[in-house]
Amino acid sequence: MMISTRLRTTSPIVNTLLLSTLTLSHKCFHFHTSTAPSFSKRFYYSTTSTLGNESNSNDNAQHTNEHFPLTRFQRVLLATGSAIGGLINPYRADFIATLGETTGECALSRLKGLMENDHQGQQILRDRPRINMQSLDWAYLKSLPSNSFGYSYAQWMDSHEFSPDERPKVKFLENPDLAYIMQRYREVHDLWHVLFGLDVSVSHEIAGKMIEAIQTRLPMCVASAVGGPLRLSFTERNYFITHLAPFAIRAGKNAKFLMNVYYEKYWETDLNTLRQNLNIEPWKPPSL
Repeated sequence: MMISTRLRTTSPIVNTLLLSTLTLSHKCFHFHTSTAPSFSKRFYYSTTSTLGNESNSNDNAQHTNEHFPLTRFQRVLLATGSAIGGLINPYRADFIATLGETTGECALSRLKGLMENDHQGQQILRDRPRINMQSLDWAYLKSLPSNSFGYSYAQWMDSHEFSPDERPKVKFLENPDLAYIMQRYREVHDLWHVLFGLDVSVSHEIAGKMIEAIQTRLPMCVASAVGGPLRLSFTERNYFITHLAPFAIRAGKNAKFLMNVYYEKYWETDLNTLRQNLNIEPWKPPSL
C-alpha cells in the first residue's frame, strides 16, 4: 500500500495523525486497498471514489441516516491528518474528501444562504437532484445534438472513461442541507469542466479548483488552488501563472453563481448559449 511506504519517511507525530485518520476514514468510508487503483484514473483534485448502486431517494435519505457524528477533537484530528495525508499522497481521494467535509461547514452555510435567496437554488434544495447513473439517461444524452450541453457532457465523460458515480458520499456533515450541498458540489465538478473548457491535466484541475474556490470559498478548494501549483514543474508553473491562473480568476469572478444552476434542465441547450447565459468564459489556449 503506497501510503504505508511514505509513512516511514515522516515524523512519529505525523505518522500518528495519518494512522488515526486512516482508521476513522476507513471505518466511515469503507475504503479497502483493493479499490486504490481506481483513484489513479483521476487527478486527486477531483476527489473521486466509488459510489454504491443505491437509488437517488435512498442516497438523499442517507445524507441524514449514514453520517458519522464527530467530537471536536475527532474533527480536528481528521482535518489535520487528511490535510497532511493528501499532501503526501495526493491520489488518496478519501483524504481529500474528508478534508472538504471537516473544514467546509462555514462555507457551505454561506452557499446555502445564497441558494435559498435564488429561485433555482430553492428548487435545487427542495428537489435535491442527483447526478449519477441512476438519475441520468446516458443514451438520451448521447442522442442529443453535438453542440448541446448534455451531449458535450456525456462525450467529455466517455472520452476520459469517467463515470458520474465516482463521487464519495458525504459522511461527516450532520446538517442534511449542508450534506446535500457538498454532494451537489462534488457532482457538478465535471459539468464545470465542460462549461469552462478544461481538460483533466494537472494544470487544468488546479485552474478548476481556483474557479471553485472563488465560487464556493470552500477551504479545501482554496488550499488546492494555493498549494497545487507547487506540484508543477518550473515550466508548467510558469505557464500556469502566466496564462491559466489569470483566466481562472477572471472566469470564476465573472461567472454567475453556479451552485444556483439546475443543470439537469439545460441538457438540450446549446453549450455556447448556456455559457453566454451564465457569463462563462471558456478556456482558450494562447496563440503562439
